[in-house]
Parts: sequence; structure tokens; C-alpha cells
Amino acid sequence: MAEIEPQIPRELSFLDIVSIFAETRDPMERRNRIITRIFGQRPSSDENRPFQFVLRELMERSGRPVPASDETIMNITTVTVENAESNECKICADTFLQGETKKILDCEHEFHSECLDPWLKIKNICPVCKEQI
Repeated sequence: MAEIEPQIPRELSFLDIVSIFAETRDPMERRNRIITRIFGQRPSSDENRPFQFVLRELMERSGRPVPASDETIMNITTVTVENAESNECKICADTFLQGETKKILDCEHEFHSECLDPWLKIKNICPVCKEQI
């Protein structure tokens, strides 16, 4: 696939979106028109790519944080707390209790699994130090 020059995204107004929805009822066609209006003409090879891959690529190009993949989230070191600990989850500020699972990132920040996983589905960075996961 040919490399595409990164483009600065154009803003899309509410009226632009309304007009796209008025033009066609096909969800894939709407998606393609929105992407074209924001980023310009795209190669035809993008037509059959799942929306989440196109969205991820567009987010990467725009410099916005990208969600972590399910595989990345699964591969984070996860441990079961054997004894209650004095240190705390950096998201909810609760201490780790015996039997809870916690995740430890490469930057060594620790979080409850249920606190960290939703964050990583939005941003692929440590919530404390912003290091890439």
C-alpha cells in the first residue's frame, strides 16, 4: 500500500454531517464521505477496511491519543495481590486489597485492572506519566 502524506484534518460542522446523512442512507457511504470531507480523498483500498482500523489511523495522523489494542491490554503484567498493600491505585486512590488484581505498567505505575482497562481503551498511555504503553 502506498504511503499517504499526513494531512491536517479539516473541521466538520454539524451542518456538514447533517448534509451527509441527507445525501445517503448507506452507513459505509456516510463513513467514506465523512472521512473524505475531513482528510481529503483516500485510496480505494480503504473502502473495505473495518471502521476501527480507519479510525485508528486517522487518530494517529491527527496526533490524538490512540486506544490500546485488546492484545496490548492483555499483555500487561497482571498480578493478584496476596497481602493488603499500603500503596494505592493511581486512578481511584484506593489501596490494593488481598485478592484484587492489579496491573503494573512498564513505567512501574500500578492500577486496579478495572480502573486501568477502561482508560487504555481510550488512550494508549500511562495515566500518570503519559508514557506510551
